Amino acid sequence: MTGYILHRAADDDLVCGAHYIRRNNPDAAELFLDRAFEAFEFIANWPEASPIARLSARRHRGISFRPLPRPFQNYLVFYQIKPDGVHIYRVLHGATSWQEDLRLFG
Repeated sequence: MTGYILHRAADDDLVCGAHYIRRNNPDAAELFLDRAFEAFEFIANWPEASPIARLSARRHRGISFRPLPRPFQNYLVFYQIKPDGVHIYRVLHGATSWQEDLRLFG
């Protein structure tokens, strides 16, 4: 695999997540970002190790998801394997209604 491509929406998700966490714990916000990039590296190396998300739109078929490492396992990374690398589309909290709101994936 050639690595990963972080899409703008995923980058925005990281900024929002870190900002939210930073309000109560600045150190945890930094750890959140560290764990996210650890997950991205894992996904780039083993992209087929995660399940495929059950999304109804045909254009979203083949999108997989993986939780961030502890203690942020409630956040999910959504990605798709493509010839030029792994495309990371979103990093969403698990409480987000991602299965119903397909606008989340563009």
